[in-house]
Amino acid sequence: MAIHHHPEPRPESCHQAFPDVVVDTTHAPKVQFGLDPGVGTVGVLPAGATGRAETPGHLGPGDPASGAGGEESVVCPGHVPRLGVAGPPVVDTVTRTWMTSIWQAEKPVPRPPKATVDANHFLSAYYPDTSYGGKRLFDDMVEQARAADRLGYRGVTLPEHHLINVLLTPSPLQMAVKISCETERLELVTSVAVLPLHDMRIFAGEVIQADILTDGRLVLGVGRGAFAYEMGRLGSPLEESKARFDESLDVLIALMTEEEVSWDGEYYRFEALTVMPRPMTLPMPRMMIAVMNPPGIAASTRRGFDIQTTPLAGRPELFRAQIAAHKEAKAEMGEAGRHLRIMMSRVIYCTQSEAQTREMVRRAYDYYSRFDNVFTGPGIVHNGDVEPLTRTQTIRELEQNLIICQAEEMLDRLGEYAVAGIDEVILSSNLGQPQGDHLEGMERFASDVLPHLQQVSAAA
Repeated sequence: MAIHHHPEPRPESCHQAFPDVVVDTTHAPKVQFGLDPGVGTVGVLPAGATGRAETPGHLGPGDPASGAGGEESVVCPGHVPRLGVAGPPVVDTVTRTWMTSIWQAEKPVPRPPKATVDANHFLSAYYPDTSYGGKRLFDDMVEQARAADRLGYRGVTLPEHHLINVLLTPSPLQMAVKISCETERLELVTSVAVLPLHDMRIFAGEVIQADILTDGRLVLGVGRGAFAYEMGRLGSPLEESKARFDESLDVLIALMTEEEVSWDGEYYRFEALTVMPRPMTLPMPRMMIAVMNPPGIAASTRRGFDIQTTPLAGRPELFRAQIAAHKEAKAEMGEAGRHLRIMMSRVIYCTQSEAQTREMVRRAYDYYSRFDNVFTGPGIVHNGDVEPLTRTQTIRELEQNLIICQAEEMLDRLGEYAVAGIDEVILSSNLGQPQGDHLEGMERFASDVLPHLQQVSAAA
């Protein structure tokens, strides 16, 4: 019989995925804790907040896991306080010369036998016009997944959000099973399943069932939640979700890896039980954690988790440290760590013209006027429709933190990440554009960017 009490403390991490923007904190509540990221985002202290973060998914000043204090450790990846705007990463001269030679080749450089950088498409369920309807929304997501499979993407990522028309996917596990029936080989990554909203005794069985029904293609990304609006209305306030998440994660792992588990903790107390059926993937389905600070990345890697991260805008030295922390920890694990991967999430859309770039940036600005509302803002929602709020951040400031551009510029901007050794790029590109534009952007990235990006990585 396996008896578990309180879990040991672990390094703080961003238990979600990230959109790379400077968060507009105009509507941020005046609270003294950091908000955890929403899908495609990372946490940032609300305007004026100080002190060590009290919630998971955020590194506060002086966080022991960060190894440093002060402003540098105030935010999780992707979002920065409104202290300035950063441009794209700087690529050294040698790398730029190589990238240019690849780009100017008369024929596309063939993909290397083993891809050095993979692409993952984030199935971000966003529909600003709620009359579009859930049927069309989810049909579009499945069609995008089929396109990703056909175009050679490694996988797709699936959010979990409820009650709102931003990032709406009430059951990522159901969506993963559906997509597995429509595709041949895609990895299906939840990004993320919100553990505090689930009873782990039930959820463990659902995860195992999904792993079986997807033929082992499931990668379970887990987190503690992002939006106060939905978390509060579903009975798991953000203020207590860090502790709930930490215990839930330990309970979940115990239930999937052991039999006759009993528990005596703060949120779970139960007598010995065995979740059935037992896992097909042993010892349990693969798991992913989103984390920014290098010590946290190393610790999570050693626990056997895949890593999802994103760089602080304008800080390529941090991103190189993130990659190095993962690679070094992985090397220490030997064969046990060989399969572990580190993924980078960015807002990325490959446009066909400067006019389309301007249109997509405008759509992004509209998207974040809603996202801000439920992430750092007051949570004004009418019949499931998130109200767009006025942003103080300019459209130009937002654009500097997104990768919305044509293929040649995109290769230049992503080149440094490939050189650093990233395993996978997660493209978050649903900004409310028509489905046809979405599919065409996926195809442009797959044909005009990814093969060249892989050559840059291979050369490094």
